[in-house]
Amino acid sequence: MVQYWALAESAADYPWSSARYYLTGEPGLIPVRNVWELTE
Repeated sequence: MVQYWALAESAADYPWSSARYYLTGEPGLIPVRNVWELTE
């Protein structure tokens, strides 16, 4: 399978992705709020 959008080795390594927050709990370059906090 060819990966066309392999911008980083891991989704958490790409600084513009919200994946870093959801996978590691560390913020990326763009602030992200956890959707579960909005339901509390």
